[in-house]
Amino acid sequence: MSQTWNQLEARVEARKDEEWRVDADAFYRRWYSQTLSLVVGATVFDKETRAVGGFSYLLPMLIESQVLIDHKGKFRVDLHKTFQWTSSFLSEVEGIWRQDHETELLATLMYAPSWTWRAGLVATAHSLGAGLKVQF
Repeated sequence: MSQTWNQLEARVEARKDEEWRVDADAFYRRWYSQTLSLVVGATVFDKETRAVGGFSYLLPMLIESQVLIDHKGKFRVDLHKTFQWTSSFLSEVEGIWRQDHETELLATLMYAPSWTWRAGLVATAHSLGAGLKVQF
């Protein structure tokens, strides 16, 4: 959800390896320009909830970058790029680096008939699956 300079963002990802894993982010983002925003919120990773704060910046070639630090002093860097192939098909490429953890890479091929939802294939370094994204 967003309003001109303010944005609330929630993301939940569930997957089953040996057992179910849930990763989630809940962020409040305050935009100061078209390219710079400050971010505060919480993240759940490896069954641990952490308070985070940082900033995001839109890099050249429309690459979204985000640098966060949690309440334990651990850094996280996210890079995200969307490729619009046709009016209904797009791909997203995302990389997440966390201090003391393996780098996560994710690529999607999505069918998006409208702005509010999309569905498609999701590939990570370890698995292939399907995904659904809902925006409002």
